[in-house]
Amino acid sequence: MEEQVSSRRHEWQIALTASAPVMLGYIVLGLGYGLYTHSLGFSWWVPTLMALTIYGGSVEFVIANMLTQAFNPLTVLVITLVVGFRQFFYSIAMLGKYKGHGFQKFFQIFSLTDETFVVNYQFRLGDDVDHQRVYTMVAALDYFYWVFGTWLGGTLGSILGLFVKSC
Repeated sequence: MEEQVSSRRHEWQIALTASAPVMLGYIVLGLGYGLYTHSLGFSWWVPTLMALTIYGGSVEFVIANMLTQAFNPLTVLVITLVVGFRQFFYSIAMLGKYKGHGFQKFFQIFSLTDETFVVNYQFRLGDDVDHQRVYTMVAALDYFYWVFGTWLGGTLGSILGLFVKSC
């Protein structure tokens, strides 16, 4: 039991270390995205909800802007597919590494951003760690960083908006 806890702690350390540069970028970019969507007139929770469900980085910026105009679902679909199409190729490249991962494979593919792809693709993990668990941990951490940064930006935008209105 203690050995299993030690192994999982080691796997978390690997995932945290590998995803630390992504954290810095995602929190800053997510903060900017949250502030941007707030400046478009959206409430603090809208960018957070979009980050939770879309998780497409540049696509989210485009969609936030498109939601302020006359809504054309076909245009949104086409732009989303074109901008996010590179992730299709990432998922093909990762099929071998994600093989046999069961239900976790779906999350791993959903969360396969440019940065997560690079981190998980370059790993040279030894036999002493569960590869599936490390890949999933990196993907979950990167997803968390983006959602947290976006929530932070949306919340900060609301607070700053309240502060500016009261002055």
